Amino acid sequence: MKKALAFSFLTVLAALVLCLCLYPVPFDPVSSDYPSNPGSTGPYKNNELPTANHLLLDMGKGPEDVTIHPPQKQ
Repeated sequence: MKKALAFSFLTVLAALVLCLCLYPVPFDPVSSDYPSNPGSTGPYKNNELPTANHLLLDMGKGPEDVTIHPPQKQ
């Protein structure tokens, strides 16, 4: 009984997915021209990043090794 019910459900689900995938869509794609990307210029230019202070350079191998909690006693 359970197998027949599961098979019926999967058959209906597969038919629904098939209908949704093959149903024609009434729109036509249109190409458009966008302006070129100016990059990091104007108000988006960031000159402060190269001069930023590097914190904790020699501590750990990555961000997962740095913690803000005090060391635990073992």
